[in-house]
Amino acid sequence: MEMETYNMDSFIGKTYSDGRGIALAIVGRETEEETEFVISCDDENCDHAEDWCYEEQTSIIFSGRLIAIMVGDDKRFLVDFQDLTEIDEEEFCYGCGQIGCGH
Repeated sequence: MEMETYNMDSFIGKTYSDGRGIALAIVGRETEEETEFVISCDDENCDHAEDWCYEEQTSIIFSGRLIAIMVGDDKRFLVDFQDLTEIDEEEFCYGCGQIGCGH
């Protein structure tokens, strides 16, 4: 499963070391704001020591984690994409969100 080709409408599962797991629905991507100062002065003789020589540029970048909600609950999780496994709708319970639940 590749992050670039992942269908955000699919269900994903997170399995824990004891074999249990929960179904999660991806609702978005965690982002961070990154600020950079770039030279905006076009004076060739300037030493760029003054504040007015710089311009602030802000970018929104993807942190690498996804925002997910547990199926059957409204609890939000921040999860690493590498920790997830795509699952079919028949593999989990819509009521409680557990993988392999007998409901």
